[in-house]
Amino acid sequence: MPILEDSLAAELLCRLLAEEDDMIQFGLSHMLEDTAAVESPVPGPSGTGNCTPLSVYPDAIDDIENNSDSSYKPSSDESDSDSSTEHSEDNESEASTICPASVSPEPACERNRSKRPRNKTSKKESWEAVQKKKLRMEGKAYTGSKKNVVTRKNQAEEKRCREQGPPCTSSFCLKSKYRHCHEIIQEDRTALFQQFWSNMDWGQRKTYVASLVDFVPTKQQGKPGTRRRRQIFWPAEYVEAITSARESQPYKVVQVDHTFVKDFSDLRYYQSIRPGTASGDPQVVDIRCLKYLPDGTLHYKLHYSDEWQPLPQRRRRAHGDPGVINQLYRARLPIKDTKWQHLQQPKEVLPADYHYYYDGLPHGC
Repeated sequence: MPILEDSLAAELLCRLLAEEDDMIQFGLSHMLEDTAAVESPVPGPSGTGNCTPLSVYPDAIDDIENNSDSSYKPSSDESDSDSSTEHSEDNESEASTICPASVSPEPACERNRSKRPRNKTSKKESWEAVQKKKLRMEGKAYTGSKKNVVTRKNQAEEKRCREQGPPCTSSFCLKSKYRHCHEIIQEDRTALFQQFWSNMDWGQRKTYVASLVDFVPTKQQGKPGTRRRRQIFWPAEYVEAITSARESQPYKVVQVDHTFVKDFSDLRYYQSIRPGTASGDPQVVDIRCLKYLPDGTLHYKLHYSDEWQPLPQRRRRAHGDPGVINQLYRARLPIKDTKWQHLQQPKEVLPADYHYYYDGLPHGC
């Protein structure tokens, strides 16, 4: 039945073109002048159910519209079956080649969507924090923040503007020959204040203050090539290190031994400084003030507003001459054996000349 298949294919193609005419015209008006992409999911006449997306030209579409007459009736003459078959094959090839089902025009929402203008650069001068910093730099009043000690939260605090202080009235400046505060008049002070806080930023102020400072060269400099760190192998070398630390006015070092410690127990006049002996009397921690008199007596106060009272303790007499104080120790105190053992270990890295000092340390307690 080639004639019937040919008529069905032609009728299907005409109906498809009639239904999609408006969409094609709408798509062509928004496409480029030469080409447009067309895709069609409608099954072709061959029955495969797929159409390959092809490029559709306006001239080709006009030809299709002219040839697709709805009153087309195929010839019923059997003698023309061969020509009808050829015509059917031509129509079938045209239908398979041109399958304009749908045109994908640009969506209207994409065309009508207006882009929001964007600020390429931020205006930092309009920020509140930047404005407060500028007011603070210019010495003007502004609203700052301060952390509350109780709630541990920041709260607003009004900062006052910079105000010019009173002139210097120090007696030391009046007597000094290096300070001339009294020679600066009020007009000069006001001009300096306005110039400093109104026309300078923080960097310029630091430079301005640094320019008013006189730099004095160092009076004492260390010898080039000398090192602060030195090797010390025994305590006597600390004396040399201390005396050579300052050349202009060297430090004075006093070497002491066990004879330097005195016994002051024989000079005690009081066994205790507690202001009382019975239960309920004040304790030592209740004393607020103590006063030592030349005759050896003590006076105390339990309150700062009280009068001085003599310490109610029995005095004892000093043994021997008060001007002579005996020594507390008769010889060098020995160290523990474990400590002496530890001090023998550094001898492995110390020069041999210093070994006798560590060997002669008293020990055995």
